[in-house]
Amino acid sequence: MPHRKALSTAIVPAAIAAPPSRMLGTTGPRVGLVGQGTTRVGNRASRSEESVQARVRTLRLGIELGMNLVDTAELYGGGHAEEVVAEAIRGIRSNVVLASKFLPGHSTRDEIVRAAEGSLRRLDTDYLDLYQTHWPNALVPTDETFEALSRLVDAGKVRCVGLSNVTVIELASARKIASPLPIVSVQTEYSLTVRDPEFGLIQYCADTRITVLAYSIINGSAELIDARQRDLLDGIAGRYGVTVSQLLLAWVLRNPDVIALVKAADDGVYIAKRKGRNCVATA
Repeated sequence: MPHRKALSTAIVPAAIAAPPSRMLGTTGPRVGLVGQGTTRVGNRASRSEESVQARVRTLRLGIELGMNLVDTAELYGGGHAEEVVAEAIRGIRSNVVLASKFLPGHSTRDEIVRAAEGSLRRLDTDYLDLYQTHWPNALVPTDETFEALSRLVDAGKVRCVGLSNVTVIELASARKIASPLPIVSVQTEYSLTVRDPEFGLIQYCADTRITVLAYSIINGSAELIDARQRDLLDGIAGRYGVTVSQLLLAWVLRNPDVIALVKAADDGVYIAKRKGRNCVATA
């Protein structure tokens, strides 16, 4: 069970005026402080042309406003999310830091290569800026996984590699095995109400210059906040002239080693310019 920590009146949106971009690790590209996740972009329930085009417009608007990191996966919609992303980045590929992930069942030497080729085909691109494990697979030796990832990097099909949903022990072990191939990022659930990464993972990433990609920042928090806590957040957000969603993003981004991922296809997503800064939130 994830550790839940009570909200505090000491929480302030210190990151609202944060720098516009951060680097992935020490060797990766610079990305906007807020990236676009595509968990729901591949939703099978709404694949009409109208729905797809609405998602394409949302992704493109985010890119225009500096949300240049677009994170997807072969899992999402059985690859449909990658196809939608391909449409969104057509003609502007060089403006996008494109990330995808492979399933744990594709962690063997040959399966990773096949999975990467499939993602590249669906995304209609020659390379991925970031290729990540989606979850660890204890049945496949880690050195085999990184051998395949190294081959993809050497072939120019992948530029950087990252991990997702790992413990600090798993990350430390993988980092030793992967060397000299750097791990530039770790994707993990992290929010005001899900604080597990604070117990070792974030500090380890800071010490080793690995960027944390945080997901479920807004919806994850909303599901766990009670009425009293919501009133508290409403008051803090009102004091600074922002929404609660923007406050939750700002809280995560107070950490200089974290990039926030928001779901680009949520019905309540809105993106707006605010006082010369890009503000992105989920209503």
